Amino acid sequence: MATIQRQNGNSSPFPALSPRVIILIGNQQIPFQIAPICFYNLSPQFAFFMLNTLPRRNGYIIYRDMDEHTFQTLGDFQYRRDYDVPLISDPFAALYEPRRRIPTDSIINWVKYKWHTFNLDPVMNSYFEWFMDRLGPGLLEHQSPLVVDAFCLIQHVNLYLVAAKHSISELYKMSMDKLLLVIFKAHTTAQFADAFLDVLIYVYECTDRDDPLRICFWQILALIMDRQFWPELYVNPKLRYAALMYEEVGFELSRL
Repeated sequence: MATIQRQNGNSSPFPALSPRVIILIGNQQIPFQIAPICFYNLSPQFAFFMLNTLPRRNGYIIYRDMDEHTFQTLGDFQYRRDYDVPLISDPFAALYEPRRRIPTDSIINWVKYKWHTFNLDPVMNSYFEWFMDRLGPGLLEHQSPLVVDAFCLIQHVNLYLVAAKHSISELYKMSMDKLLLVIFKAHTTAQFADAFLDVLIYVYECTDRDDPLRICFWQILALIMDRQFWPELYVNPKLRYAALMYEEVGFELSRL
């Protein structure tokens, strides 16, 4: 299928169908030329938002509250009904990240260990069973931990927020599942502890009290509160700040 071109020459995954509109994305106002039908492929609500509510200047639609990467990924999703986000924004960073050579070097490996040794209390066990039911066999597949940074997590969250706001039901579930899988399988280093807490705070600030993703995050936080598992998380000064936020939706500070 033909693709349209961004003004600087980079291709966009939106199909080249007429008529087209020009959208200026983000604070840098990066231009994209897009067929309106692409918005309808996501949802009628999203199409109405893009074509009828955003400000215009000289015939261009201005969408400041959107970043280029999320917008391109939306285009990829509307075409393929799937999407990919790089695990790390800087591939060379993984070469210098120290590895934890222990059996419980990811959240899923830690929780499976606790689960198989019957060391999960009934409440934590119910949380884990809910994640297993939602994410399916892919959650338990054995593999080496993934090197993940905050950019990857935030991209999934941004797609989830757009999908929730504009009733893009397929993307709503997919982005949440992809985010949870990456978090469970990420290598639990000091670097990922910092990224995880940044995204924990970001999700709290961008969602309502009863939002499903916010609830999932405090349940994950409850599952991993054990100094033996991830000491780098405990020494991070952001942990108590994040925990205080999530106390109102069910996290117990006594677990710190």
